[in-house]
Amino acid sequence: MTNATQPWRIPANVLQAAVAAALLMPIWWGHAPVAASAAATAAQAEAALQAAPDVQLRLNYRTMNIGSDGVQREASYTKIMYREGQRIWIEKDQPQALRDSLAHGHGGTTNTGPHAGHAHTLAQEAPIMVQRSDTGEVEVQVIIKEMEQLISVEPAHQGNVGYNGSWEATYWVIPPSSLTALQPVGQPRDGIQLYRKFADESMTEVAWDIEKQYPRRVLKRGPHDTTFYQLTAEEIDAPEVMPWTLLSHYKTGDYSDLLD
Repeated sequence: MTNATQPWRIPANVLQAAVAAALLMPIWWGHAPVAASAAATAAQAEAALQAAPDVQLRLNYRTMNIGSDGVQREASYTKIMYREGQRIWIEKDQPQALRDSLAHGHGGTTNTGPHAGHAHTLAQEAPIMVQRSDTGEVEVQVIIKEMEQLISVEPAHQGNVGYNGSWEATYWVIPPSSLTALQPVGQPRDGIQLYRKFADESMTEVAWDIEKQYPRRVLKRGPHDTTFYQLTAEEIDAPEVMPWTLLSHYKTGDYSDLLD
């Protein structure tokens, strides 16, 4: 039977170490760092990883903030995410209007060589592939389709290509252990457990898919609704061919090469 306070189906001993692992790094709703056993963390994270099913998701983001100047600023964007085994593929989903514009030659850039047009700017918008080995090592690569290059990204530059440095936050969209900072709201319904927390005139809410192990929705409101963050995730059909199977002919390189 599913425990309402731990519905993501990670065993209790796995959860304890996963909590410690997540608390080693601050995440966006603010955890303080604590000490943890590296060996135990690696073992428990591996067990939790093996339990997660493959998913294909469209992630829709929306943010809003009202500055001290009284100006309200809003932004929205969408990403496509494929999670399969110990591999994650994430790419931006361009709005149809932008795709149409680029198809008509508006706003594009021409690259005639590996460093033309400052290729590192292409890397900032390109898909990324994150893979975790059986020993726990994480490899981040950026796929520059225009140049047919597969670029390995060193930790110092991973933030430049959209990787936040947390395997857990990338693999599960948010770390499952972060749910322990929230309160479960009632019992699971239709396979979804709702979590919520009020603190410092702010509210955080997560709707967690128990079976597929990802957040259907993440909502955060700041004091007096001056800030707003919303993430919604929806499952999509898997592509006929997974994108990483198309990279065999790509040239390999390092991110530092793009900075020359």
